[in-house]
Parts: sequence; C-alpha cells; structure tokens
Amino acid sequence: MKRIIKLMALLGVIAVIFCACKAETGIKVPKAAKKLKGKNYHDVVQMFEEAGFTNIETVPHEDLLEGQADNDGRTESIAIDGEKRFDAEARFESDALVVIVYHTFAESEDNGAFYDGISPVVTVSDNDLSVEDRRVVIDAEDDNEYEPVVRVDDEDGEETDNRNVTIQSDDNSDSRDTEMNGILADTSTNQTYTVDNSSEVQQLFANDYPGIDDLSIFADMYEGKQIGFDATLMDKTDAGNSEVNLVVCYGDRSVSDKVFPGPEFKVLNVSLNSFSEINNIIPGDKIRIVVKLLPYEEGYYSYNANLVSIEKR
Repeated sequence: MKRIIKLMALLGVIAVIFCACKAETGIKVPKAAKKLKGKNYHDVVQMFEEAGFTNIETVPHEDLLEGQADNDGRTESIAIDGEKRFDAEARFESDALVVIVYHTFAESEDNGAFYDGISPVVTVSDNDLSVEDRRVVIDAEDDNEYEPVVRVDDEDGEETDNRNVTIQSDDNSDSRDTEMNGILADTSTNQTYTVDNSSEVQQLFANDYPGIDDLSIFADMYEGKQIGFDATLMDKTDAGNSEVNLVVCYGDRSVSDKVFPGPEFKVLNVSLNSFSEINNIIPGDKIRIVVKLLPYEEGYYSYNANLVSIEKR
C-alpha cells in the first residue's frame, strides 16, 4: 500500500513538472498589449524582433485627419495569432503571426504622397537643403499645390532669400487658425483635438463606459495635449486662493444623475482671476471647454486637467 502511495505521489510530481515545462514553452512577449498601444510601430516591431519573434507584419490604418501628425505611426492594435489581449507573461511560438496595426494618413491618389495639412519648413544652409518637418511628404517632381515654405539662413544667422531657392509667400504658414467644434485653436502652437478632427477623441466619447485600459491608452497618446468638447459642468468647489476645482462631463448631462456615461474631467486649480467667466457658470450649465490633459492616475475613471478656455453654450 505504501508503495502505491509513493508511486502516486511520484506521478503527481512528474505531472506538475511536465505542466510547468509546458507552460514555459514559447517566447515571452516584450510587454502587455495595453502597454504597447500608442507607441511608434517601428519601436514595437523592434521589441518583438529582439524578443525572438520572426513572423511580424505591419498594417497601416489610414484614419488620420488634418492636424494629427503627432499620431502618425502610433500603434493602434497588436494581435499574436489572432489574440489581441495578452499580458506581460504571455508566451507564443517564435513563428506566431504578429500583426501590428498603426495609425497613418491616406495616400494621395495623384502622386502617392500624403499631406497632413502642415507645410514643411525647408532650411537652406551652405546650399544644403534639409526638411525640418519629416511628417510631410511631398513629391517635388510634380506640380503639387502644397509647396514647402523655404527659410534661408546666411552665415550671420539672418534670414534672407538671396540663395538659389524659391521662397513661397504663405501668410498662413506660421499661424493657421482652424475652427473645430466651435473652438478656435492656433495650430502653430497648441493643437486642440476634438471629435471632429481626432478619431481617438471621437472613440473616447462614443464609448459610454470606457474601461481602465481604454482611458490609460488615450492618456498615453494625449497627455499634455489640448482636448476640446461640449460638456456639462457637474460640480464646482472652492480650492482656496481664489481658485476652484471643476468636474465636467462630455455632452448634455444632469447634475442629478447618479451614473453618467463617459469619463469625468477634473479641472484643477482654476484661477478666478484668469477665468472670471467661471463666476457666471454654475453646476448644470452647458459649456464648451478646452483642457490640457495631465498625467493619468492609473486605475481611475477620470482625468485630471488644466483649463485652457471655457464658455457657456
């Protein structure tokens, strides 16, 4: 009887070792899927190659609009043998198919180039041309209506036009004002992203109940950037020193709602001296607001932000 018990125990140990070995087969992924989203797809490809994966494909998603050059090349999704949700401990065979989908602009039907709405600046120094803004591709051999703006620097550091170059006169090249969703934004400095010009903003507000992963991925892409949207002021509290904290939600809401769709935006330390119009705005008012997104606190269903502009609708 004792021999049978010992034999069974031995078989159990062998089974555990076998399962452990089986679990460790394959190559470990470089990071969890949610941590790879939003990164430049070239970097993601390199991570998988260095991890030992050999069957990697990249797929462009031509969904970017004018003014979204910052998102060009950002990873949208990753699937390994069709699996899109995997954690940092996941393992796959080295020849598993890795498909990386990334955001980019649609190609022009005319010459194969794309234009994202931003004129490139070409600096001429010692007769050498270099394109400073690599986000814009223009076919110089064709007559393209989007000509680059050329700046010439002479040896004294002064800007001049006496070299053998053609300088385009473009009154709008340095400062282009674009009205988006009723909000005027200067695209030469701080681009304001709205549901009209950003697929990510549109998706964020279209999702009634975004998950923590969705909020984190959006924050990784838009931290420090300006987000503009129509909203409802849900709460206004005194923060001391002539400052208030605001809580706003996208769309038309009621302050009596206990649960409301979409993420909260907590707009912190708003100066009443700088934004005197807030004195005339109370909870429940419909507003149009632009905020700058602060670093996301993992695990929360709200964003912290600084106020850029606010007005009643």
